[in-house]
Amino acid sequence: MEKKKMSLRRRMARRYSSDMPVPMQKGKFLFAFLLCLPAVLGLIVWYFGVNSQSIAMAFQDPNTNAWSLVNFRRLLNELSMSNSEIYISLINTFKYFVLSAFVIPTVTYFISYYIYKKIKLSKFFLVMLHIPSIISAVVIASMMKNLISPLGPISQLMNKAGLGLLPNLLGQKETATKVLLAIVFILSLNANVLLWIGTFKRIPQNVIDAAKLDGVTEMQELFRIVTPM
Repeated sequence: MEKKKMSLRRRMARRYSSDMPVPMQKGKFLFAFLLCLPAVLGLIVWYFGVNSQSIAMAFQDPNTNAWSLVNFRRLLNELSMSNSEIYISLINTFKYFVLSAFVIPTVTYFISYYIYKKIKLSKFFLVMLHIPSIISAVVIASMMKNLISPLGPISQLMNKAGLGLLPNLLGQKETATKVLLAIVFILSLNANVLLWIGTFKRIPQNVIDAAKLDGVTEMQELFRIVTPM
């Protein structure tokens, strides 16, 4: 039955296209061509063109423009040195990858379940997590920068407590990446929590109620019901 319907639709489409005047068919083709032209040109220029040029430059000497493998030798040489910029950049990139791919989803998963179950102070945490999305990212970054600055409020409180002033955390190599990772972690909580809570709310409530009647605890509900679903 479905095949008959499909064949009938195809015959009707062919009849409609054959009955269409030739100028209208050309206009339809021209409209589709002009509609796809910007996307095709963008793909050719900004994807194939740029990437092909980048690949070609990788096999050229930056000083003489002659074809050579000097760039690859330099890359392997710098990767072998732990204090080179490329090595440090790769390590920092790996840290951001682990944070965004594993740490943030795992932490926000448990935070979202805590808020989803409406445990004590869950509404307070939900409001605090929504603040970064309400305020501009530039304002949030400026606030955090001022909070951890040597003359900021946290540094002043530590000084009054006899712990001394905070060093310039963003100006030192040893602490700059750690501070940025912490800022990325804080700013990423809101979006991930919203995604997890939306996922938890799709679980049928009758399944949760049946599990409670069977005496399932909160942790058993999380790992044996919520997580598999």
